[in-house]
Amino acid sequence: MTEQGVWRFTDDRGRLTTVERRPARVLAYIQAGATLWDYGIRPEGIFGSGHDGATPDLAKTGTLPLDTVDYRGAGGALDVDTLLRGDPDLVVAVSYGHGQVYGLDPDTAKHLEEQVPVVVIDVGQARTLDRVAARFEELALSLGGALDPGAEEGLAAATARLREVAGAGAGKPRVVALSPAGPDQVH
Repeated sequence: MTEQGVWRFTDDRGRLTTVERRPARVLAYIQAGATLWDYGIRPEGIFGSGHDGATPDLAKTGTLPLDTVDYRGAGGALDVDTLLRGDPDLVVAVSYGHGQVYGLDPDTAKHLEEQVPVVVIDVGQARTLDRVAARFEELALSLGGALDPGAEEGLAAATARLREVAGAGAGKPRVVALSPAGPDQVH
């Protein structure tokens, strides 16, 4: 939410972040950054978790322009100085419950929050995909992002096609797992 230049957002830990102006330099957990990019918010940097390596995992980056977004590294290799290298004015992180910043050592996360506001979106099992998507949309729009006018139609068409394929024939799959790999490809 923005009022007279003041930016406010309450994250999924229940913490209200209030800053004098809307953040423009966002550092984000890799998948959070990809999600923000879908709304036109280009993070200045991204970071991974202990499951990631020295380069960003393309299955997680979506369509992020990796030639202009600084990948800071992953997990235990990260320290506060590395995370703050691009002078972010907001960090967008995720949590799998209990408010812990995912992908960062708890001490690193604590010291990071002493330097820059950190907004956490809970993506844990207690949250539905629709709820997670709505929270990211709310955050992205508050940061000046925009909705893609064709996105809902595209999602509806993809959902209908998936239902058609999943329900076809005697050998129909019982479970279908997909991972997006761009606007026209999935794994």
